[in-house]
Amino acid sequence: MLWCLLSLWIAVGPPKKAIPATAPAVVAVPAATCDALDRVEKILKIAAYLVGGGWVYFNFFKGRTYRPRLELRVTGQLSRRTTPEFVQVAVTVKNVGLSQVEVSQRGTALRLFAYDKSAKDGWKHLDTYGILTSHQWIEPGELLEEPALYELDLRDVSAIRAVVVVTGKKTMWEASCILV
Repeated sequence: MLWCLLSLWIAVGPPKKAIPATAPAVVAVPAATCDALDRVEKILKIAAYLVGGGWVYFNFFKGRTYRPRLELRVTGQLSRRTTPEFVQVAVTVKNVGLSQVEVSQRGTALRLFAYDKSAKDGWKHLDTYGILTSHQWIEPGELLEEPALYELDLRDVSAIRAVVVVTGKKTMWEASCILV
């Protein structure tokens, strides 16, 4: 700012008349103008509150960031080289929401199905295993990985379908993969 004043002084020259130190700095504004400006200020404040409230509503309720959200992933492989034969499965659960997700052990499981042409939907249920048994909840951003090894008779099995189901208070998440 000092450079601006200095360059202005050089371009225009020194002030012609000095302003006395006792000169009033207040400009008289009509009362009607003051009232109008006061009303405009109040209207703008109300509008700002409404916009802010709308933004909070959208982010909290419509943005679903505070609702329980999990990403499930199940991978695995069949081990036919050894006796007994094994199914190796890894379950990954990540809480991508901003709220803690409570895990209900009732309904939370890994289900294994064998491919069967004669079955109604093409898959015959083999077994169900409990998962996440040591967790009652999942914190926001938390990543859980649970590897497991199951012994199964794979002689007549061409493919296995692994389905992981995680149940919460009001929500159920499911992921699956096919192992050949």
